[in-house]
Amino acid sequence: MRVFIVILSVLLLFCSCSYDVNEKICLYVSIPPHPWEIGGKPLWYTLKWTDGNEIKTRYIDENERQIKVYSKASQTVMIALYPLGRLNPFGGYYLPFSKSNHVQVSQQVGVLVSQFLTLDEFCRQSINFEAIKDKIDLLTNDVRLINFIKLKKDLNKNEVDNNSFKVLKEMTLYNCIIPSGLYTSENIFDGNFFIPENKIPKLTVTPGWHCYYNFEKEIEFKVYVDSENEKITTFLRSGVLF
Repeated sequence: MRVFIVILSVLLLFCSCSYDVNEKICLYVSIPPHPWEIGGKPLWYTLKWTDGNEIKTRYIDENERQIKVYSKASQTVMIALYPLGRLNPFGGYYLPFSKSNHVQVSQQVGVLVSQFLTLDEFCRQSINFEAIKDKIDLLTNDVRLINFIKLKKDLNKNEVDNNSFKVLKEMTLYNCIIPSGLYTSENIFDGNFFIPENKIPKLTVTPGWHCYYNFEKEIEFKVYVDSENEKITTFLRSGVLF
């Protein structure tokens, strides 16, 4: 018995000496091309990421496409890259003890990360990111259809079950008069649309924000979809994008 206790003590000592909960890891992130910069000028970004109980922020220059992020290796790291500091982000995540420290980012994962960054501190640190992502992937091909108000409420209360995952419906935009031309979507899943003269667009959109840009006329067309209240709000803004 004494020998067992000694061996156990040595093992515990070894583990405590070999692992530091505050140990930092360097994560490598490549920023993919954004739909608004393909063939044009690159965009600058606002980078947000979790580091323990903190959310850190950094400006990413328009010419910087390979970035390093330092964070605690013992916790899940969520990373979001917001084009022009305000558009829907690219997002990715690192799980503790992952074999690779290269983080792939995408617009679909960016939806999840941007939502989870608004959770309370304790919930944000303890969230099982991959399990939630896998559950959502089983329900829908478009993460934007998830009712995040319901899901985040249950996450913050630590009462998540199958009923926490509600899929909302798409809505169709009618009778919105905007200038003619080609409108490029910020999101690769939405696609672009062309409006001839004196025509009214008909768009099928998911909940949340959607942004389109007419490069020829320098017009930004924004759509906000409130599926719960079945309401769509649109905005037009003129001006140079970059």
